[in-house]
Amino acid sequence: MGTYYCFKTKKCYLGAINFLILISIIVSGALYLVEMNNLVVKGFKSEELNHNLSILSGANQDLKNQQLAMQSYGSLDQKIKSLNLVTIDQIDYIAVTSETLAKK
Repeated sequence: MGTYYCFKTKKCYLGAINFLILISIIVSGALYLVEMNNLVVKGFKSEELNHNLSILSGANQDLKNQQLAMQSYGSLDQKIKSLNLVTIDQIDYIAVTSETLAKK
């Protein structure tokens, strides 16, 4: 890289300008590679999180199904029978007369 002469015998330092352009191209290329690497890493993380979300959604659905099965009538009926409660044949209510009520 040398010096070049312009009109009216003025020196133009095109070598320095070319060097600055070369440095800016190299820096721009490096920044481009860093940003592309960041985007790829974020893409992999996003894919991993989506995979984990699908696994957790399936597990959540299984737990909801298990909850519904435990709350179903058949399950509750079996649990009630295992408590050995006494069945009631006839219900007697207390007869309330007017004498037992409070008077003003």
